[in-house]
Amino acid sequence: MQATEITKKLTMESDYLVYCMSTFYNYRLFDDFESDACVIIKDIDEFIIRIKKCLENRKTFSCWNLFHNIISYYDPCTSQLTKENITIPFMKEIKYKFEREYRFVLIPDKPQKSLEPVLLNIGSLKDICEIVFIE
Repeated sequence: MQATEITKKLTMESDYLVYCMSTFYNYRLFDDFESDACVIIKDIDEFIIRIKKCLENRKTFSCWNLFHNIISYYDPCTSQLTKENITIPFMKEIKYKFEREYRFVLIPDKPQKSLEPVLLNIGSLKDICEIVFIE
């Protein structure tokens, strides 16, 4: 008997913007993301407040929806994913579980097929963050 490949594709109505972080410090991530430094956020609540204020001040994003949460990881071979039990912006395959990712997701108020990257200036983070360099 020959195996049959079944493919299921879940999509969102709109493109969205995403900012990804890790919830822990791991040297492996420096290599994986070709980086020699990271920012450790010491006050996540204040960080969230500053992002929200920045978005409110930019008219383009004032009506968009901001969500933030940890990522859930699924096994594509055993998970039964449906529109009811998956939140696309907050799901990744289990092979990425070592990243222990946290995401900020900004979804447009009106669906858009394609979005360009956006830079947000939330001001100085010296009072709530620390930068760490590796050698």
